[in-house]
Amino acid sequence: MLPLKITPHLKKEELEELFRENKSAKQAMRYLAILQAYRTNYYPNCQKIADLLVVSRQTVYNWMKAWNREGLKGIQIKKQLGRPKKLTQAERKYLFEIILRSPRELGFKFSTWTLKAISEYISQEFGTDISLSAISRMLARNDIVQVKPRPMPAKGDQKKSAPLSGV
Repeated sequence: MLPLKITPHLKKEELEELFRENKSAKQAMRYLAILQAYRTNYYPNCQKIADLLVVSRQTVYNWMKAWNREGLKGIQIKKQLGRPKKLTQAERKYLFEIILRSPRELGFKFSTWTLKAISEYISQEFGTDISLSAISRMLARNDIVQVKPRPMPAKGDQKKSAPLSGV
C-alpha cells in the first residue's frame, strides 16, 4: 500500500471531544484511529493502529482514505440496509389479527394454525412466499406462541382409545 498522509479536517481537540462523547464503540474506534494518525504527524502506520484497535490493516487504511476524501462524514457509520420485508406493516398487522382467531371461525377446515397453514394463507392472501422459519421468527418477535396440533383419537371409537390387553 502507498504511504498515506492524513488531511486534518478537524482540530485534534475537536476530534478528541467527538471520541469522548460518542456512545457507539464502532464509531469510537474510527475516531481513535484518526486520532492516532494525528499523533504520528499525519503519516500513520496503519499496521500499528490496526494492532492497537484489533482490526485489519486494510480496515484502518479504508478509514483513513474515507477521512481524507470526505472528512468526518466519511467515517460515520451508515445505517445498514437489509433485505426489505416481504410483508408490509399493515399486512403483518392484518395477518396477526387473522391468526389470533380460530381457523374454523374463518371457514377453514382445520382447527389450529400451523406454520404450513400460515404460509399457505400468506401465499394466497398476499401473493408472496415466506419460509416456515421466517414465519416462526415473525411470530416470536410479536409474542405470538405457536400451538402445535396434537392428534386425538375419536371419543366414540373404543378400539382407538382402549389400551391393548392380553397381547
